[in-house]
Amino acid sequence: MTDIQLHSLATVTAFVAFLAICWWAFNPRNRKRFEDDARQAIDDDQHTQAGQLIQEQKSARSDLHD
Repeated sequence: MTDIQLHSLATVTAFVAFLAICWWAFNPRNRKRFEDDARQAIDDDQHTQAGQLIQEQKSARSDLHD
């Protein structure tokens, strides 16, 4: 194969891979999974913030009792 043929083959292969990734990402069957994953990340962040607030409150209470 010549150099130009290899470049063409690599370009076509990369384009097919790009289309496959786009199809996978925008496939309606994956929508619920992606939404659940996004919601989980937000929920984890909220739980972390809530945990920090609880720790701060416990610390403030223990300072009052000392």
